[in-house]
Amino acid sequence: MAVEGARLSQCDAQGVVLSMKALVTGATGFIGGRLADALASDGVEVRCLVRDRSRARSLERRGHELHEGDALDADSLRGAGKGIDVAYYLIHSMGRGGGEGFSEREQMAARNIARMSQRSGVEQMVYLGGLGQPGSRHLRCDPRRPGRSRPRGRR
Repeated sequence: MAVEGARLSQCDAQGVVLSMKALVTGATGFIGGRLADALASDGVEVRCLVRDRSRARSLERRGHELHEGDALDADSLRGAGKGIDVAYYLIHSMGRGGGEGFSEREQMAARNIARMSQRSGVEQMVYLGGLGQPGSRHLRCDPRRPGRSRPRGRR
């Protein structure tokens, strides 16, 4: 993941190294937890967005800051992006049941995180989607409506 000997950091105008701060959403998942640890080992300060603090104690023990919130609840995201340089979006709503409303939940979560990031001044967003195969309707975009998904049934 990291280049040997490289550290992720920023420099101010005088060349003084400043640490980066990253927000990792989905940090209790397989990829998210490993990403949080890898970033921290590269010198990045890591804040993890978690739905349930009690399920994220191991992240806290490893030195990561926790922000308890739910991507489907915009109000709970307040403060999650404060001081963040880069946010990693690793969330999916499959654990809340598939079927009806899945696409809408996915879109709402992504929009809420994007809006929070924009309001907080997050400079970069990295999105990892695991369901992006051509048949995945919730990730298709409508070229006539940038930033909006294609209406159901249209290709």
